[in-house]
Amino acid sequence: IGGIALMIAAIFLMTAGMADVADDFFESAKAKDQNKMQIHLHQHIINDLSEIIQYLDDNGMNQVTDSSWSSRAFVNNNGNISGELTTENNETIKTRMTFLKVDGDWKIYSIQKQDSNDVSGAQAPTISVQKTIVHNAMKTFMASGSEKSMKLFHANISNLWKSQITVEELDKAFESIYQAKSDLRFLDNVTPEIENYSITKDGILELSGFFPANNVTIYFSQKYIYEGTQWKLFGFNYSSKKPK
Repeated sequence: IGGIALMIAAIFLMTAGMADVADDFFESAKAKDQNKMQIHLHQHIINDLSEIIQYLDDNGMNQVTDSSWSSRAFVNNNGNISGELTTENNETIKTRMTFLKVDGDWKIYSIQKQDSNDVSGAQAPTISVQKTIVHNAMKTFMASGSEKSMKLFHANISNLWKSQITVEELDKAFESIYQAKSDLRFLDNVTPEIENYSITKDGILELSGFFPANNVTIYFSQKYIYEGTQWKLFGFNYSSKKPK
């Protein structure tokens, strides 16, 4: 029992920096101090500040008076905390935040309001939202294919994926679509069917299914990472053949 208590104490000590950053961030949001809010954001989402502020406003997280971070975890330079925020209206908001350590400081990577009782893990979006993000990714990809450039597609993927791949590398990876005679832009009007979805222990949302078109069925698998305040594309694959 003493060993377990020491381990829990050590975890809370190691993650105290994340809780401090989160509390200061919400205090800055309440004071409408955007400069101070930016200081706590990771470089991948710092340009999304206006979207983040709107997300806080829409979800009642712009008037936080207290917090209780009941779940904390970290692996190397990645960490997350989950718990409850209390607002001026005495409303309780379940929240999960992820962090990346940069030069010894924890920086906020995402903020997610949780609807379920289990707030320790990333919460998957509803099926309707899953269909929307899959459809949007396919439409952007096919538009880029017709333009014979992945510039548009690259602009709409997650910042984490952008940091790992260039437009030229995407062009090379998907060059076969430029040479294909078939035009799949008719999928713009086809609603995808989600067959499987899951969230990995690393917080990656994996979606797979198909577009049930009349003349051909297109199968897809896509990956998303929760970045800032929304799920953003982190992996993309499609085929006219059903995966095993």
